Amino acid sequence: MSGRTKIALATVCTPNFIKGTQALFYSFLKHHPTLDIDLVVICDKGFTPFRKTLKRLDIRFHQVSDELTEAIHHFEKESNTQGKHTSARFYSLELFRIGDYQKVLFMDSDMICQKGFPELFDRTGNFYAAPDRVFYNGLVRNSETYKIISPHSGNQQKVISPTFNTGFMLIGRSYLNYPTYQKLVHSLYDYEWRKMMPGLNDQIIINQYFKGQIETLPVHYNYLLKIQDTILRKEGTPAGESKVLHWVGNPKPWNFKKVASRLLRRKKTPPEWLTWLKSYTGYHMNRR
Repeated sequence: MSGRTKIALATVCTPNFIKGTQALFYSFLKHHPTLDIDLVVICDKGFTPFRKTLKRLDIRFHQVSDELTEAIHHFEKESNTQGKHTSARFYSLELFRIGDYQKVLFMDSDMICQKGFPELFDRTGNFYAAPDRVFYNGLVRNSETYKIISPHSGNQQKVISPTFNTGFMLIGRSYLNYPTYQKLVHSLYDYEWRKMMPGLNDQIIINQYFKGQIETLPVHYNYLLKIQDTILRKEGTPAGESKVLHWVGNPKPWNFKKVASRLLRRKKTPPEWLTWLKSYTGYHMNRR
């Protein structure tokens, strides 16, 4: 990357995702050894355990604002999801106000890097992301309900296509400001959440707000392992050739009991799981 652009890599961390965060940061630094970048963990008020478990890295901890917390409480009430651990699904909105950066790369904690991609930071646009599983399946979403529909059905003005997975986003300076953050947070009050597709909370808000403004990244920046057969048919890209692996859904690779159970049934170890395990063990065996 040329110049002295101030950049950050941010992720959301909760107690259940600490192992994932360790593997993510280790794999990123391994493949970008000369990149000058800040590491940021977005979390709620209980970040003391994160300081201990991530002490091997020089990390900045960014606390979720009371403004977003209150908006999430409204969402939980309106969507009837109180007590169902939905809060952290909106924490990614905090990346729009994490600091004075020219660029922020957001990556989910259930990702790891297989290769470096310093060329990405030379791009001059303000929002980059890769499509979600709906796109790879040849479908679209209704912009009002976010439900999956055929591209040939209904009013085309009510269609969002392509839709993007928010697990990997590169955001430029034009959007990294409090007014943008405030509008995104206020979106939690605007939607009739009981009519919306459940489980994709930040993805709904970001796809709606930035409709037509997101530039598409190739699949190898956000390889969704849950649909790797579909991606291989559509894009011709095997998981082993991608830059970033993404464990959407469950089990996560650090859920060792469930992974072991699946391995015993399949009698074959997926190479992607071994790749993740190498990053996780690498974090614990090495210091930056």
